[in-house]
Amino acid sequence: MGKRINNGDDTIEVCGDLANKVCRIKATGSSAIIVALGCVSTAIIAVLLMVPSAASGPGFVTDGFLASTTAAGAVAIWGVPVTITALTIGLGARNKNVIKTLYYDYDIVEKKSGSIILKRNKYRQF
Repeated sequence: MGKRINNGDDTIEVCGDLANKVCRIKATGSSAIIVALGCVSTAIIAVLLMVPSAASGPGFVTDGFLASTTAAGAVAIWGVPVTITALTIGLGARNKNVIKTLYYDYDIVEKKSGSIILKRNKYRQF
């Protein structure tokens, strides 16, 4: 899903449990989304910058600690399952801004039983 958002796909169909979690992300209020996006973006950066090697040792642990503590703000807003989903989407796309793009650039245009259809909003002026 993250790669499709990164590619700027116009329409994305999301099925199953992922659809419910995307709906929770999209339903977040404007104040809370700023905190959640900041926390998730920082955690994604920390994970992407982790370089496991014998020489890095304590640095790897510190980066992992940073990633887990920065995600705590998003957990307070979304809960653990949705935060893990947001981190997974961002890490899959290797882009810290993919959840921001999902929130602001895509609208839920159709809800079916067990799936949703997202359509890219062409009129966003950011």
